[in-house]
Amino acid sequence: MKSSSIYSGMGLLLVSASLLAACASPPPPTEPTLAPTAVASPVPDSALSMPTPLPRTREGGIQVSGHVVPASSVNIYPTLAQMVSEVFVREGDMVQAGDPLLSYDPSEIQIVVQQAEAMLREERANYESLRASATPAQINAAKAQVARAQAQLRQTELKVTPGEVAAAESRLASARAELVRLQKSPNADDIAVKQAKLDNAKANLQSVRDSWSATKNESKADLEKAANHVRELQLAYENIYWRNRNIENGGGNLTDRELQDEQLAKLQLDNTQLDLQIAQLNYDKAQKNEVEVIKASEAAVSEAQAQLNLLYEPADPNEIEAAQKQVDEAQIQLNQLKGDRYQSTLDEARANLAYNEAVLAQLSSDPSASELARTEARIANAEAALDRAKYNLDRLVVRSPITGQVVQVGVDVGVYANADRLAIVIADLSNWTIQIDEVNELDVVEIREGDRAMISFMALPGFQISGKVSQIEAIGQRADRQIGARYQVLIAPETWDDRLRWDMTATVEILTQSQ
Repeated sequence: MKSSSIYSGMGLLLVSASLLAACASPPPPTEPTLAPTAVASPVPDSALSMPTPLPRTREGGIQVSGHVVPASSVNIYPTLAQMVSEVFVREGDMVQAGDPLLSYDPSEIQIVVQQAEAMLREERANYESLRASATPAQINAAKAQVARAQAQLRQTELKVTPGEVAAAESRLASARAELVRLQKSPNADDIAVKQAKLDNAKANLQSVRDSWSATKNESKADLEKAANHVRELQLAYENIYWRNRNIENGGGNLTDRELQDEQLAKLQLDNTQLDLQIAQLNYDKAQKNEVEVIKASEAAVSEAQAQLNLLYEPADPNEIEAAQKQVDEAQIQLNQLKGDRYQSTLDEARANLAYNEAVLAQLSSDPSASELARTEARIANAEAALDRAKYNLDRLVVRSPITGQVVQVGVDVGVYANADRLAIVIADLSNWTIQIDEVNELDVVEIREGDRAMISFMALPGFQISGKVSQIEAIGQRADRQIGARYQVLIAPETWDDRLRWDMTATVEILTQSQ
């Protein structure tokens, strides 16, 4: 039987709390692949148990229990958190290999592609600048790039504010406290904890309001600064452009320096317009985040107050389950805010600033052969980054690797997929296998591939079909405190019945060649 896991999707800079844990249903059982032997820890001889041979039938066959599994299935996981924009299938749908299953929001990766294209243009322009004498306009452009890198670093540092982290930590602590409260009788300590959480939630609400107001105002200032810069460079470009056109219309020829000034002015204008788009996006995002984070903080205050009021009410199993769900979601949100991806983005912004500062320093002196070589290497890196961004853009649609039926869908539109949660399960339900998980080494030596087998089912008394041994696990598994290895055996039925379902219990009599 074939079984595989496809990891799809990709993650970008912005991460929000995943809702996948709330909507995913438990995955159906799939046939395990043949795994390598696990090494058991030494235990005293007195604690070890000998394997017991499987029972024999009256005819001398080996009798063992198994269960029904599809001959082929695939589990599809997202590799990184990314917002799902569309789900094309529902449970029960039939799909062909290559059919689309789901797609991710492309807006952020499209910006990454644009940024990579702009970076490549900059690297190539820097290389040409190194080969020629630097003009005042080029030095000014390098200074502008340094300023832009500094602004990007500030924006990155503000993407995850201390207030957001504090709010996430407060939500997790509150959720854990609520779960503890529901699992035990309230006492004076519980009341003190709930009151402390309420006070903390109120303090956090004020902190969030102050923090996001400052973030929004700074984003607005950056937007106005970017707009002014675009207007300045637009005017500068138009002056150079019409100066050169007047020279040409008067019958004159443009010098290399005049052509270079026009090209550099156009490049600066294009880059600044991209900066304006980024500034507008950051401002819009700051406005939206301010509303959402404050709303979440206000909800946390209401929730803390409600928990304090309801402290003495008894909890039922549904309340405990809901509380555990809140703990899981709060932990996921905190992990995303404090995860490696934010630190990686911060490191990239710092490296970009250092690079642009180095470019400015290089323009102030004559380039050496090593400087030209380093610039060529950066061009190659920029080309690779662009190729990688385009590749990721192509991966935003996840397609089925096999033909079969969709048996589980664990993602929803508008939520962030979680790499630890199963997204979609597809199985070929036209072909089935009987899986026997544990045959000890005393019995497996008697079994050969091709041995005939008689199969009966607990759900269908009196019904029996025939089959053959199709596969015997090559490497066994060893359990703690158990002498001897155990092996997985697969039985291929020769006929089938539509009443049989995935994971039904089967009793198999293997007619070994030794009979």
